Amino acid sequence: MRNLTLKKYKKILRGKTIILGVGNIMKGDDGAGPILISQLKGKTKANLIYCEDVPENYTQPIIEARPDKIIIVDAADWNGPAGAIRLIGPKEINNISFSTHDSSLQIFINYLKKHLPKVDIIIIGIQPKRKGFQDLLSPEVEKSVNELSHILKKV
Repeated sequence: MRNLTLKKYKKILRGKTIILGVGNIMKGDDGAGPILISQLKGKTKANLIYCEDVPENYTQPIIEARPDKIIIVDAADWNGPAGAIRLIGPKEINNISFSTHDSSLQIFINYLKKHLPKVDIIIIGIQPKRKGFQDLLSPEVEKSVNELSHILKKV
């Protein structure tokens, strides 16, 4: 599902929204989430959090903000084509590789749901091509990050 439509995002982003960019910018395509947050800074009404690979460090500010929706953007390997964008349900997390933060992402989501039981948590995964140390974003993932940024700026 490469091209998520503007209409779908408008529906996803209704209400008070926090977007989390998760990943390690020093590991190639794993930095897709934080790079997206950098591109969105000052260009969207959503609260943005540049989490890197430790989203659990931001639980308190998230809980205090009392959002309606939390969107987690991260590189996610489901063996799809490089750069593919996919909405991932919280129950699918165990079947998809999220690099250095697999188990902590599930724990993080469970903790947030415990403290914010009505919050909607949406995960937007971008299929990585390369995750080597000091790699740059692959052209496929860079294109997807730019497309996602463009869409989210319009919402």
